[in-house]
Amino acid sequence: MKRRVLLVQRRRREERNMLYELRELAEAAGYRVVGEIEQVRAPDSSYNIGIGKVREIARIIKDKGVNKVIFFNELKPVQAYKLRKEWGIDVIDRYELILEIFAKRAGSREAKLQIELAKLKRDLSMTKEWINLAKRGELPGFMG
Repeated sequence: MKRRVLLVQRRRREERNMLYELRELAEAAGYRVVGEIEQVRAPDSSYNIGIGKVREIARIIKDKGVNKVIFFNELKPVQAYKLRKEWGIDVIDRYELILEIFAKRAGSREAKLQIELAKLKRDLSMTKEWINLAKRGELPGFMG
């Protein structure tokens, strides 16, 4: 059974809607898209989207049995953390989705190692941000 995903894009008025591209990527990764949400606004530092959309998506997750939310926009570690905590499910962005697709289709050992290297580089940068947030006290319980 395919995992049920909800697609989200936050964009500025002058930017194009790219949910069609995200849908194709999600389907290529083997997901079943059960909905799409778009919000036209400036990025929110806490969630990337506004708190009203966060609540709207929480209802959709419950009503449609969504297993994962995929953002077109790149999420900062703190944003992904807060959204996972808010919704209780996995939240990824387009970059992570593309790495998933590559990982599923990689045939050679070299290709698999390159994908793993890309994941590790991303994890390293995210870990550095997590540590900085923890030092400032923005992630309670993370470091003590």
